[in-house]
Amino acid sequence: DGEGWRIPFKPETLKGAKAITEMVDADTGEVVVEAGKKLTPRLLRQLSDKGLKALKATDDDLYGNYLAEDIVNYSTGEIYLEAGDEIDEKTLGIILANHFDEIPVLGIDHINVGAYIRNTLAADKNENRQDALFDIYRV
Repeated sequence: DGEGWRIPFKPETLKGAKAITEMVDADTGEVVVEAGKKLTPRLLRQLSDKGLKALKATDDDLYGNYLAEDIVNYSTGEIYLEAGDEIDEKTLGIILANHFDEIPVLGIDHINVGAYIRNTLAADKNENRQDALFDIYRV
């Protein structure tokens, strides 16, 4: 919408964290949590009870996340970005330039869920099963 992104409000992923910036309801524009406030189970439950469904996010909030799926032009078959790519200014620019309005991201928060498998897959340069087996059994 030109004013940022919507991210789903998932209280279970926020327990015990601290709001780095203001948390804003994506539907109303209302600040629901002030910056620096600890996200206690009680506070998160109150927000859920009030009907909070999505938070507003800026481009900066997306940086450092990883794509969960390939970003593809289904008309031409061109793959713009691959699953596992880190979102930065360049990747976000490609997404915006090609008019994608939704970005599937991996649920990595570096507290409860780490990027270990994604990092392993990114480091693996084998393109197929045969190459991988050859690498494993190479002496």
